[in-house]
Amino acid sequence: MTNIFIKPIYYLIQESEKIRICDTLFIKKENVINILINKFDIDGLSRISKWISSYEEANVFAIQYSNRKKEDVVTEIENALSILSFSNLGYDKRSLCSRNPIMDKSDIIYNKLIVLSPDTKNGSKQEFLKGTIDSLYLDSRWKKFHQNNFWLKLIEIINKETSINDTWRNQLKKASIIAGKSQQVYDRIYAFLLNMITLEILLTQRNEKESIEIPKRINTLIGWHEQWSNDNYISKIQEIYDKRCKFVHEGDLNSITVNDLLFSDEIVFNVFNNLVNNIDIIQGIDDLKKLTEKVEAAELLKEKIGEINIRPPFVFVTREYSAKDKIGL
Repeated sequence: MTNIFIKPIYYLIQESEKIRICDTLFIKKENVINILINKFDIDGLSRISKWISSYEEANVFAIQYSNRKKEDVVTEIENALSILSFSNLGYDKRSLCSRNPIMDKSDIIYNKLIVLSPDTKNGSKQEFLKGTIDSLYLDSRWKKFHQNNFWLKLIEIINKETSINDTWRNQLKKASIIAGKSQQVYDRIYAFLLNMITLEILLTQRNEKESIEIPKRINTLIGWHEQWSNDNYISKIQEIYDKRCKFVHEGDLNSITVNDLLFSDEIVFNVFNNLVNNIDIIQGIDDLKKLTEKVEAAELLKEKIGEINIRPPFVFVTREYSAKDKIGL
């Protein structure tokens, strides 16, 4: 038997009537009842309408038609929400988009603290938000940005509206969920690690040496840009991978900086942007490996026969962060 699961979503505002990600439909609050009209009588619709209205601060609801257990459905909605949060990457600065949207108001975490001052014989009981939170607006500005980049095309791939092999589709989906979770969390180190896992999923296969292959394959995708050599990107990529390893293997909590997190954001965005926008050429890591071999051969021959452009029409996008933008990250 197929049930209809309806979940309120907070801190999400969308202009379009609905957005589908995999089996989850995100729909505006005022349109929920419309899709149920042919499935329930007037009394049933009236009762459901009251339930919907009781979630006063939710503007959007997630809907799934499923015969699975409710726990599995909630996990699927959570994953779809992570993919939706992934649309923050590159669109907004990380400091402006932390931890939105969410499924439950109880997900908002507050630090509770008593602060005492012996000198003044005074004190206070304080409560302040852990991280930052604000609504994600899926408006015309958001849509225009993604029409010029990769996220909307990525959703077409994940929703099986674009024909590619299932293995690569699933890899892109898994990487999107993890990259989206990186955008949702307020912990700098955790967000950084999720970004690094995303790159490993997209760029390497089992039993490969990530510290060697990840920089090489990122070079294939963005190494053509002048900023690659001007800002010594190859060294920076090796450095953040070393920091990832030191944290995982040695528990080094101090070396991962805000700049490391923001740099990993930039790399994840550009890797996704070039992979998704060239999906007709790169449909898996094997295709990327072959292209990397051609790029390396061309670079070796450059001094003898000159520049050989064998890369597809890749792009590079970067975002500037001021000291103020980094506060709280």
